[in-house]
Amino acid sequence: MNATDTTTEENQPFDFRQASILSERQARVLQQRHEALVHVLADRLTLWLRSDFSLRLARVEPISYAAFIASLPATTHLTLFKLEPLRGVCLLDTPPPLAIAVVERLLGGPAQQLGESRELTEVEIALFDQWTQVLLEEWQRQFPEPPTPKPHLLGHESAPRFLQSAPPDTMMVEVVFEATFAEGKVPIQLAFPYATLEPLLKQIAPPSEPATTAPAAQPSAPPMPWNNVLDEMKLAVSAHWTGVEMTARELTNLKVGDVIPLSPQMVSEVLVRFGSKAKFTGRLGTCGKQWAVELTGPASTK
Repeated sequence: MNATDTTTEENQPFDFRQASILSERQARVLQQRHEALVHVLADRLTLWLRSDFSLRLARVEPISYAAFIASLPATTHLTLFKLEPLRGVCLLDTPPPLAIAVVERLLGGPAQQLGESRELTEVEIALFDQWTQVLLEEWQRQFPEPPTPKPHLLGHESAPRFLQSAPPDTMMVEVVFEATFAEGKVPIQLAFPYATLEPLLKQIAPPSEPATTAPAAQPSAPPMPWNNVLDEMKLAVSAHWTGVEMTARELTNLKVGDVIPLSPQMVSEVLVRFGSKAKFTGRLGTCGKQWAVELTGPASTK
């Protein structure tokens, strides 16, 4: 059996930080705030440009700074801005064809189709900054809680690969919109360092209130005392995947250098054994620079 083609995405290890950076409540509130932003921003841009401009929220999710930068095209229009008095540099990615079409409309042109994909001139950047200010003003209105963030433009970049506004492992919150304008659809992306949004999230999604006092539990049997003889006993701990099926002929043809393809779902179906006994299910990922398995639940007793 020879190696089969697999996508790069299947080979990427899972970073546990991406799953834990936002609580379920924080993710829900951010989703709701940006859903509200979509409607008011689309209406304002339509009136401002005197041309139909529609928006749809595609997703709100955590991502590392390195992964966000790697996802951008080689040439784009990045706007760097701060949310005073919060710390951190935020990013707004707008495809040049959309920016050029908006500038054409601001200059009185029809903007019947998206512009070409190229770097913006200094004049175009200055004009398009007006559009950016409108977007950030409406975003600010969705987050009135203290400390009230005030957007402040810092600069622009057309080649994101050379941008180093944060360390590669900085966790970001990515907000992706789908914009429809000038007979075309393109994504618009906002990226906020989590540290920037954290003070706001504490205001809009504080930790849950402690539960009311529950009735006193019935006394249970005392726990079995630990046997100190077991302190130094070593027990083999291993992680396994199950569910890989091969024909008998494929098994007999296996040799060093062959690759056995695994489905992406199997990354979340690791079985952890203590000795020969299955104890937990887990998810494969990384912790620092090492491979690791996160225990997600007890193993089935069936």
